[in-house]
Amino acid sequence: MQRDRSRSGATYFCFVLLFLSGAMAAALGNGVDAAPSLAQVEFSGSGRILLRPDPTPELPFAELPARWKAGQPVLSVAYVSGSYPEVGATIEMAHRSFTTRVLMRGHGPDGMAFPPLPAVVRESGGTTVVIYPPHPSTIPFDPGTVCCYDPFTISWEFSADDGTTWTRAGESSATIYVTRGRPAPENPEMGFGYIESLFDISCRSAHGYSSEADIVQHVWSEFTDLVVRTKKGDTLSFYPHKQNNQQETTAGLILCKSGVCFAWAHLLIDLLRIQGITRRGSYVVLSAPNTASCGPVIGMLMPNCTFGTPSAAATCPDFPYLAAFARPLTGDLIGPDVFSKPGLAGQGEPDPMSLFHDHALVLIDGVYYDPSYGRTFASLDEFVNSIAGWAVESVANESQVHFDLNGNHRIEDLDVKVARVSNDPHRCRLSVARSDY
Repeated sequence: MQRDRSRSGATYFCFVLLFLSGAMAAALGNGVDAAPSLAQVEFSGSGRILLRPDPTPELPFAELPARWKAGQPVLSVAYVSGSYPEVGATIEMAHRSFTTRVLMRGHGPDGMAFPPLPAVVRESGGTTVVIYPPHPSTIPFDPGTVCCYDPFTISWEFSADDGTTWTRAGESSATIYVTRGRPAPENPEMGFGYIESLFDISCRSAHGYSSEADIVQHVWSEFTDLVVRTKKGDTLSFYPHKQNNQQETTAGLILCKSGVCFAWAHLLIDLLRIQGITRRGSYVVLSAPNTASCGPVIGMLMPNCTFGTPSAAATCPDFPYLAAFARPLTGDLIGPDVFSKPGLAGQGEPDPMSLFHDHALVLIDGVYYDPSYGRTFASLDEFVNSIAGWAVESVANESQVHFDLNGNHRIEDLDVKVARVSNDPHRCRLSVARSDY
């Protein structure tokens, strides 16, 4: 009999274990201990600005979705100031049956909140999905003020007892750019679009500012240290390693990470356009004349150059300095009378090319900005006074000037293309063209 009681006791104990484990599984199945997880967040609203990723050769003007899903990189979104961000969210948990309506809410930064709303509850393959319908925040972004939220974090909660108690459901995190005004219309043909790096540079630099003057100066401050970076951290350059990259637009500059002066002028203008700040005739192109007294004009020489004794005064009094071109052609002059030397650094490059037929500036409220070099000028005369001189194209015979003009380490009876240079910055008159772009 004792042995039978032992078996009966063991049987009863096993039954209790099975009952308890079943009850625990049922409890877990109802979500009592199952942690909810944030699955998706989507931003919308009338103030949202279409945002594009930085251009690629395959997708020069694609569109960034304003929807984040679990496991994806942090979302980037853009809004115009004074608008209400509208956000919807989805959380998931193990299957759970609710006996009362489910509420969801979110707590954002700067007092922004997404109020308690009845959630939509759905079942999907043993998973309970709880959806917060898109709803605007309780307060808008600060009107007329630039802002960069990095991150814009919303803490999400849900309540299964009609708001008596709340359970954390996770946090959503996004980078949100807020522009002072609605951006100027896109112009993809001219390389201007709502590109992510433009919002990143513009909104970070002008964060917290509202007046146009302050925004212009703080956006400009990104150029003065000669280091301008994309959203991904890539440095943009002006003639890196003296290579003549022909990118002339903002999109081309961001795509190739380098560009000529036209692209750099466009970049400054476009960073302000992102904020809704525009000026008529702000794009200024300075061009050399086609010819001068001794031949076709090559262009203006940026500082610094060293001038020796002029040896070509008898041949060309207006351009008395003779100079050979460096090989391979980089725009540098290597003597016998003029020598280029490092001295005027450009964006992302300590020693860019220094001989240009044209140069682009940006005119804003009476100030001339030179984005390629991070300089400003109060007038065009001040710019002209800053250059080293002018060069025209000519020909010289090596044996007559006693100098290796073509860099082959020999002096021959050979005519070589050279530059004849004037160190008078006013020797040639610049042609000035102003346009909106």
